[in-house]
Amino acid sequence: MLPKVPLLLALSTGLAWGQAKPVVLKAARLWDGKGDAALKEGMVILQNGRITAVGSGLPVPSGAEVMDLGNATLLPGLIDAHTHLLLQDLEAKDLNRQDELIFRPIYAQGTPLRTLVGAANAKAMLEAGFTTVRDLGNSGLNGDLALRDGIRMGLVPGPRIVASSRALAPLGGQFSRLTREARTLEGQEYAEVASPEEALKATREAFADGADCIKVIVDARLSLGLAELKAIVGEAHRMHRKVAAHAVSDAAVDAALEAGVDSLEHGYHLKEAQAKVMAQRHIFLVPTDFSSQTLEPFSPTPEDRADVQKALEGNRRRLLTAKRLGVPIALGSDAYFTWGGRSRGESAKDVFRAFVESGLTPVETLRAATRDAAELLGLAGEVGTLAPGAVADVMAVEGDPLVDVAALSQVRLVLQGGRVVARRLPAP
Repeated sequence: MLPKVPLLLALSTGLAWGQAKPVVLKAARLWDGKGDAALKEGMVILQNGRITAVGSGLPVPSGAEVMDLGNATLLPGLIDAHTHLLLQDLEAKDLNRQDELIFRPIYAQGTPLRTLVGAANAKAMLEAGFTTVRDLGNSGLNGDLALRDGIRMGLVPGPRIVASSRALAPLGGQFSRLTREARTLEGQEYAEVASPEEALKATREAFADGADCIKVIVDARLSLGLAELKAIVGEAHRMHRKVAAHAVSDAAVDAALEAGVDSLEHGYHLKEAQAKVMAQRHIFLVPTDFSSQTLEPFSPTPEDRADVQKALEGNRRRLLTAKRLGVPIALGSDAYFTWGGRSRGESAKDVFRAFVESGLTPVETLRAATRDAAELLGLAGEVGTLAPGAVADVMAVEGDPLVDVAALSQVRLVLQGGRVVARRLPAP
């Protein structure tokens, strides 16, 4: 197990705005991010950006400001462990069109404009209740690092960001149908490596740029070899940083696991034997699934609908296998578009519906987006739970998300580091 990273802990405490007096949050229910059930008549007491007490029937400190939220549920701020805030497909008409038609126009926008797009998406994520995210590249030339630092400095609102900078990738990057002109733009997205020496250098360059973690594309048109992966993981772990591996094919998953990555992103075809290895080595699975509700508009023909149904069934098998074998799971949306008039934050919440459709319970899904995601990001005990000493990242939603995750879209209140960043009146 890697030790906590001081830099990441600084991200947690750097956004903790102080209060001159205690604040007491009260609601009909409270879920602390750990247990299986909500506490009735819950209370959270916070001061100076940190939680000081959690429970029911607690004494109210003298001079405290009391916020009674009524028929709501208090829970930890949400964590999205797989985001791309600076990647925005404005049309999103075909989820399988991951080629030049989507990515060349985005690349051509340039990092400054994309950073502004990222700032808008970051604000939407925060207002939806995501107080922490891990941004895994596709952010132009270190645009995610600039956005992270801007949020940390208070220049723009957004979740605290654990950022990877450019993903390390095999030659050709991640997408295979790009023209030579588009390939010149792709260099802003990926650090391409073709040997263990180049992999080691690219890893060090990412940390020199300020990356908090490493994202590696194991398989695309070409694939990275085991030697390159071991060089990346070895250097990252020497620096007490974690490695997230995009891996889909069996060979890519096997190589990623043998190299000792910290999380497997996607893993759509995960086999039982591979899941057993992940459970033994405590390697996280970050499924990035869409719900049937979201995929339906992208399936106009019977053939499309059959393909979607096959994908949904595969996702369900993979997720239930991971659950049965004890693989740690962290929630990641991989959202790079919005739809139906929803913000990026509400679009990202589709993954909650997808997890429940696949057979996880609401509380298991919520833990994947709070306590367990915090562990993956190296922030366990700081965020992801409501407990004395933790950063005061708290949200309140109408209803009970432990019964129906759709309640997560009825946001009443979001606090980040004890500061109110979103507040809405209850529905009449």
